[in-house]
Amino acid sequence: MKGVPSQTMTGKLEDFVERHFRYVAPDLKDQTVVLDRTHRVGWPARSPGQAQDILTCLHHYKQRETIMAAAWDQPLIDFEGFRVGLFQDLSSLTLQRRKTLRPVTDFLRDNNIRYKWGNPFHLQFVWQNETCAVRTIEEAQALEGMPPRLWETVPPPKN
Repeated sequence: MKGVPSQTMTGKLEDFVERHFRYVAPDLKDQTVVLDRTHRVGWPARSPGQAQDILTCLHHYKQRETIMAAAWDQPLIDFEGFRVGLFQDLSSLTLQRRKTLRPVTDFLRDNNIRYKWGNPFHLQFVWQNETCAVRTIEEAQALEGMPPRLWETVPPPKN
């Protein structure tokens, strides 16, 4: 969660996070939201208006999926006076690998082709009526009908 300054928030952090989750995903209203842990990450804020990220681990995976699906179309939400964004906590390696496939995801988005990220790392989408899973630019280039010119400017991945 991004965008919540620590000095201006009142009450317990866990209560704020739970209220926000219920606001984002109204389907949770009748469920008990169990937070295994919630805490701020990174260096302490140096000024009163500066925000620190909040890391939360939900006990129930299904609730996490419900919340993230609801937040997908609303990257930033006005909630209790803050512009709050929900994002997955991904490793720097995963973020770097996703970045190398950005030309592919840009092409898919431009052509209204839905895709999803898989674990272990891969990009999955339907191309020419077949489900494809690619891990590298080279695998994407090898797909018949994919325009190779899109990937020419991509630097090689760092190992």
